[in-house]
Amino acid sequence: MQQSPPGSSYVYMIYGIYFCLNIVTEKMGFPAAVLIRGLTLFTPDHKILDGPGKLCKYLAINREHNGLDLTTSTDFYIENQGYTPNFVVTPRIGIKVGKEKLWRFLVE
Repeated sequence: MQQSPPGSSYVYMIYGIYFCLNIVTEKMGFPAAVLIRGLTLFTPDHKILDGPGKLCKYLAINREHNGLDLTTSTDFYIENQGYTPNFVVTPRIGIKVGKEKLWRFLVE
């Protein structure tokens, strides 16, 4: 993982074709981030992006978006619009080790 402060974007490629978006969550030197695996778009059209590769492809997120400060950027940022979601916590999926860890968070 790159060395970036919390609130930064971490964009990387997997399988040589898909980009994934993470948001760094801890101090520099401590590797911790949240992988954005999907989202629901309400405008301009209702669309569910159910996978990190689909999300990045649809939103045209690529390496140019890597290392940006999401708290100060005016081009690529996360905005608090007052919505408070209810989260559901589930076991991890698609892995062989650590299935008991409740590290998968979904919005109800």
